[in-house]
Amino acid sequence: MFRILHTSLTSFPGGRAGVGLLLLRISLGTQIACVGWNLFRPVGGSDSVDAFSGVLAFLCAAGFFLGYQSLLCSIAVLVSGLAGSAGWIPALSAALGRAEWLFPTLTSAALAFLGPGAFSLDARRFGRREIIIPKRADDP
Repeated sequence: MFRILHTSLTSFPGGRAGVGLLLLRISLGTQIACVGWNLFRPVGGSDSVDAFSGVLAFLCAAGFFLGYQSLLCSIAVLVSGLAGSAGWIPALSAALGRAEWLFPTLTSAALAFLGPGAFSLDARRFGRREIIIPKRADDP
């Protein structure tokens, strides 16, 4: 099911567009890794929600760096960004200011719509395939 959803929603452009998507994934992954680091810093006692959010942030950052499960990571960052900017999860609002969640939220939405690009593990798994149809014996 995820394979059908992933291949129908994303494309894997190469060339300059693929490099641009790689840079977009790296910048978003760096910012999400910084958010994960801020969640692990001891700021007046650690909470299990902080630790879970930090682990999720590091997993999403690794997914963005490698281009692995980038659609799932983009949706997770999008939902976390909305929760952080609305103040629903205080740990996320404290890790990054409420207004500062705008950049990662919009970037993850753009990455979810555009796809990971050709320079990713997702392109290796779900990318374009060449189908060779053999000629029939009675076809000239």
